[in-house]
Amino acid sequence: MVVEFSVDGKKATGRISKLGKAGVFGYSVGEEILRLEATDFGDWVGQLHWRAVRSNDRWDSIRFVATSTQLNATMTTDDCYKNMPRAR
Repeated sequence: MVVEFSVDGKKATGRISKLGKAGVFGYSVGEEILRLEATDFGDWVGQLHWRAVRSNDRWDSIRFVATSTQLNATMTTDDCYKNMPRAR
């Protein structure tokens, strides 16, 4: 999956721009899956819309550290969100 972010001040929203294999879990292109807010320490904290094959559907807490080349989840329930490379 590829997630595209829009940033408005200290708030960011992540939407799926390319689905990849995430369709198996019920995700769709354009779906909002990340809601984040910047902290004064340079982290982005918020929620991740998480789904499992067995219809588990919830919003989990998540924390990211952003660099110029990647977004790295330091707190998540899923390793998929660790070390996400920057596409553009």
